[in-house]
Amino acid sequence: MSWLVDRPGNWDIIRKDFSWHDLRKQLDEADIAELMLVQASPDWRETKAYLELADQHDSIRGVVGWVTLQSLEATRSELSRLEGPGRGKLVGIRNNYGWEPDGEILSSPDVLDSCRFLADNNLTLDLHFRDQTELHFATALAQKLPDLTIIIDHLGKPLINAPQTFDQWATDIETLSGLRNVFMKYSGWATFLGRADADKVRKYVSHTLKTFGVERMMFASNWPVALVADSYTSTYHATIEALPDLKPDELEHIFRKTALRCYLGQ
Repeated sequence: MSWLVDRPGNWDIIRKDFSWHDLRKQLDEADIAELMLVQASPDWRETKAYLELADQHDSIRGVVGWVTLQSLEATRSELSRLEGPGRGKLVGIRNNYGWEPDGEILSSPDVLDSCRFLADNNLTLDLHFRDQTELHFATALAQKLPDLTIIIDHLGKPLINAPQTFDQWATDIETLSGLRNVFMKYSGWATFLGRADADKVRKYVSHTLKTFGVERMMFASNWPVALVADSYTSTYHATIEALPDLKPDELEHIFRKTALRCYLGQ
């Protein structure tokens, strides 16, 4: 995969193909019954493969895929390529800001037409940034398109290893939380930290809960990329450990209900 080319040597553990059997084994060990599949590569063909897989397995509730957002015409064209088995399980599109072929598309006025088209077709938009300094793009987009459901991946990519940046991240997260069409994914933190250390992420999680609440916060495993830091099960348990004491129904939002409401409208 092209997005792995410039990754360091410790990423070699994921420089291979993973099967549904590989994932299902990890899910069973962590006692995870259902899931949403989320794309890694900015290539519509990967999305089509995910949709075909989802068509075969009821436990895959939905697919967050990829199509270009370079123009309305291009977005329509690539979405049409996804017709076929599993198309009904396409729940959203993910943009990896800065990655080719879209590159830094969120600064382009053309992205509004493509994103408005997503909203009109009941598709959400996941935003994966390089780090927290790019969160302002999400704020601007959410303000301009209040009917578009936006999900911020990986807690907005806070620079956990640079604690002096916490205050700015916290301010940006609070601003985003004031936009009711924005949701937050509690994910990816172990990968960019380099280990599943609950103590390191605890204050970030607490602030996200304080601002977004359990009803707009959802867990995501970031598997298999999470293997760079630790196993699926270890990361999952560290994710729970970093949370404050929550009631069972509050945990149910983070680990199930928020995703179902956000992606499936349930």
